[in-house]
Amino acid sequence: MELRTTTFRLAERDGGRLTCIREDEVTRIPVTCPVSAAAKVIATDCQQNRRNVTTFRPVLDPATCSCLVRQETRTEACDCEKKNFMRVACAGNALIVSIGEFSSLPGDRHCTIKASQKTEPIDCPRNEEIVNPGTGCSVEMKGGLYRAEIRRWQEVENCRCVPRQKILHSLCSCQKPQTVEVCEDHSKLIVERLVFHRIGDRCMPNHQIINREIPCPEQKVWASPCSQEFRTVRVVFYKLLNQTCVRFTKALRQRCACPQPIRRLYCDGEGRWVKCLTEFLFNNEAKTCRISKQCVRWTPVCPPRRRITLASCTESTNFMQTLQTVEFSLDQPTCRCRVRKQAPWREFCRKLSFTLRGHIC
Repeated sequence: MELRTTTFRLAERDGGRLTCIREDEVTRIPVTCPVSAAAKVIATDCQQNRRNVTTFRPVLDPATCSCLVRQETRTEACDCEKKNFMRVACAGNALIVSIGEFSSLPGDRHCTIKASQKTEPIDCPRNEEIVNPGTGCSVEMKGGLYRAEIRRWQEVENCRCVPRQKILHSLCSCQKPQTVEVCEDHSKLIVERLVFHRIGDRCMPNHQIINREIPCPEQKVWASPCSQEFRTVRVVFYKLLNQTCVRFTKALRQRCACPQPIRRLYCDGEGRWVKCLTEFLFNNEAKTCRISKQCVRWTPVCPPRRRITLASCTESTNFMQTLQTVEFSLDQPTCRCRVRKQAPWREFCRKLSFTLRGHIC
């Protein structure tokens, strides 16, 4: 900053004349802003790990030689540690742990990540044990009696220790011999004997088959007389049960005749008569009736148009007669001839002859 000072002094000029003389003095004074004044800093809220920081500090304005407040705004990273993560993934029988750590230094515009990864193998303790439920030799299968035992352990599945178990069967003894009897064709008894022999931890079967003929009486059939197209058939037969012929009786209702023929006459609604004969034919082997139906159709013929006399020709009617025309037409819904009469009329029925006799006076 320049300080200009102007002074005037009285002095003689040119031989004794007094005049005022002007004198200018310029003093340069350096201008500085106070260094001790602290800068003011304002920061916005942290959003998406970034914030705006505004700094207000005094600076010298060369034009005015005064201290002005200058505003500076910059963007810097913030809350970087909130972006830290740890991800765990399963690969085979091991855990893959991925770790990401974020940090920032003053003035950094972005968060800096420090990534690391480690593999942690999963090793489950076997803890294998065999548990006896205490049911004894009570399981029957494969021809023997077995004792059930439960084997338990752990194994890795999807990076987790999962308990497993399996039921084991330990052979105690083989089953007792078994005998099965089957009757074939109601006369032959087949005896099958099954014996189990223990070989190691297995029971091996040994089959013995014996055939014996046991004849039973033949079946008998009685039939009642045919009544109302049916008869009752009674059958007596025998079955071999436990080496004994057991008698059984069965009664059947059997057809022995067919219904009487059915005749039917009706109009088909289209002007034709239909005459049908339905017969039932008996099949002696199948004991059933087969239907046989035969139909004949024809169209009725109505009488021709004709004229009838309503009043005869007599002398009392002055030799006049009354006539009427009658027509016939077919009514299709009923197949009947419908009569239509016209209005009657009168006419002479014979020629009149007149005899003229003259008298001369």
